[in-house]
Amino acid sequence: MNVKCLSAGLLMLGAAMGLAEAPRVPVTMDPNDPEKRRTIIPREEREQLGLAPHAWTGVVDPQAYATLERQHEILERLNEARTDDAHMILFAMDIRFPGSVYVQVLLKHDPDGQVDSEENRAAIRETQHRVLRSLTAAEFRVRQLFERAPGFVGYASKEALDKLATNLHVAGVCPDDQPLPEKPKTIYKNDLPPAEPGEAADEPGVAEGRVDPDVYRALSLTDRVEVTVSLRGHLLPPRTDVPADVWARDRLRTEAARQARDRFLAGFNADELCTWSVDADRPVICALVNREGVKKLAQHPDARRIRLDQVIYAPETFPVER
Repeated sequence: MNVKCLSAGLLMLGAAMGLAEAPRVPVTMDPNDPEKRRTIIPREEREQLGLAPHAWTGVVDPQAYATLERQHEILERLNEARTDDAHMILFAMDIRFPGSVYVQVLLKHDPDGQVDSEENRAAIRETQHRVLRSLTAAEFRVRQLFERAPGFVGYASKEALDKLATNLHVAGVCPDDQPLPEKPKTIYKNDLPPAEPGEAADEPGVAEGRVDPDVYRALSLTDRVEVTVSLRGHLLPPRTDVPADVWARDRLRTEAARQARDRFLAGFNADELCTWSVDADRPVICALVNREGVKKLAQHPDARRIRLDQVIYAPETFPVER
């Protein structure tokens, strides 16, 4: 963790606990949401930066577990503070995936022939997918699969770290301190050609109205697409069990939403579905999915609606027909 960032964060934490004067500008102190303190670069540039050499003892760098412990401690102290300042800090931190650390995963791989050959890339892809299929979508959220280097980066939970530590295809895991890669290119509704009558009508979930047929139309053009998944179920327990205290009620709602999402995501592996963002207190996820993931979504009793995302243009940027 960046020392200056952590120090500023702890100062804010102290302010929330009544120990110091709160600074005027919130500072992110949690590596789970590094967008607040790292640049975002094209995926090609992140590819060129590559992976760190394995220079730690064992498979998983102890710093990965230590980062998770620091995160847990900070969140617990903020939640226990129950003050407006603590709430402001939590809001500023905007933790996307609590209980996760951003890591790079190094894979065991012996190049067969030229390092940059298509055969070598195919072998790397197969190992990447094999490792991701051993993790659930709740345990690991991949951000970039490298094409030339044997590895990938993403958000890992403690459960994921434990599994990676014993995976025969994994050489090492460590926190990643490089800039974040841009979101992968995907196909949106706006990119699709006009639909043919009855196109994708026979695909799983379409006839029932659960899966937007455009999802399958997009998958015919690319391996993965970005979808919004609306989940079924109530987030809060019966009204008689809901605390009257606003802070406790908000925390209960957020925690209930997280648990509902994790239960749902546990039914998918990290290769089929990758959560890109979530709604803090509603059962909605935005995810990148492949065809196998969409088929499982179509059959999942808690997936209410699976829609292909579309680009929303501001009025002044609407495309002009020529």
